[in-house]
Amino acid sequence: MFIFKSLFSRTVVLFSAVMLTSIIIYIMVFWLLFMQPLAQATANHVSQHIYSIQEAINVMDEEDQHAYINGIKDQGVLFVKVGDNNRPGSLAFRLFHRIVQDGIRNRLNNEVLPIRFEFNYLESNQPNVIWIRVELKENFFWVGYPLIASNKPLRQMFVTQLIAIILLTVFSSLIIARSIKKPLSQLVYAANELRVGKIPHPIDESGPEELRVMAKTFNKMARNLQKSMEERNLMLAGISHDLRTPLARIRLALEILNDQSESDLDYSLIDDVEIIDTILGQFLTFADNGENEPAELGDLNAVVKHVVDRYREGTKKFHLRLNDIPVFPFKKIAIQRLLMNLLNNAYEYGGNDICIVTEQNGNQLILSILDNGNGISELDIDELKKPFRRSSSSRSNPQG
Repeated sequence: MFIFKSLFSRTVVLFSAVMLTSIIIYIMVFWLLFMQPLAQATANHVSQHIYSIQEAINVMDEEDQHAYINGIKDQGVLFVKVGDNNRPGSLAFRLFHRIVQDGIRNRLNNEVLPIRFEFNYLESNQPNVIWIRVELKENFFWVGYPLIASNKPLRQMFVTQLIAIILLTVFSSLIIARSIKKPLSQLVYAANELRVGKIPHPIDESGPEELRVMAKTFNKMARNLQKSMEERNLMLAGISHDLRTPLARIRLALEILNDQSESDLDYSLIDDVEIIDTILGQFLTFADNGENEPAELGDLNAVVKHVVDRYREGTKKFHLRLNDIPVFPFKKIAIQRLLMNLLNNAYEYGGNDICIVTEQNGNQLILSILDNGNGISELDIDELKKPFRRSSSSRSNPQG
């Protein structure tokens, strides 16, 4: 079920099941070792008193019987009610009552002896009484045998203990769930950071042994990934930097040859060298992804104007719609690289009119480049967010 998916709910269910099982075992042991022997002892004690009263009345005449009953009433040890109009208590409906009733009837050899019970569970100052009907020659009366009432009602004690157990279960579950949930929440947050390409801070290696091992393993994995990324970036930066020096010499030699021969082949080779140099620049940009660049307060519109000025001498027209936006902290070099990458794509694959728009929408600053090109498929959007990816339509295009 959905409500049992969380760690807290499962812990509560587990604790509740354990507590409920303990309560059931407690009740069974309490019944077998205390209540059942108490019921049998009560039946034996009451039956002896009733047997003595019955035997004494059987040998008396009517006048002595009334005097005897009044004597019992005056002593105050037993309760007496005469006549059926004063029928006391109720029939046996609890297991304890039935055991006492069956025990009295068996000991008095009377399977239909009327027995009633007057137990006050909610009022501790009222006595619990077992009423037994005693037959006279022409009448009958009820003899009430009082039992010593507990200072605190059994039902109230049971309800209080049950509430205490429930509160203890919930409180214990909260403590256990909190001790486990905190490191798990840290792990989930760190895993999400890792999922989006960021190296998270080491998570706390504390708590139970299993959680410590899990946190230690995750931190080690994150360190290994960070080391691999640093080595990859270093390799890309090194290769790109080392290749640019011979490429510069090749380009210089081609330009000298081009000045002498002015052949189409020379122009083609120079273009190829420029393409390779651009690719190497992209490798360097990827290796230095701007994570180490500090964010500084700046004017985004000024950066946009500075970058767009480099493209003014081209064949395409650039239109700026720069709205008033506040100064805010950003990584200037990273934003410049982003703009140059987008403008290069717009210049290469877009229409003749390219529009750059900056605007503020609530708490967001929006930079839009409208190149009036053919656009890309929605299926390629997530793929194009990755480094060195191209759309499916441009893979077969020699210019893409």
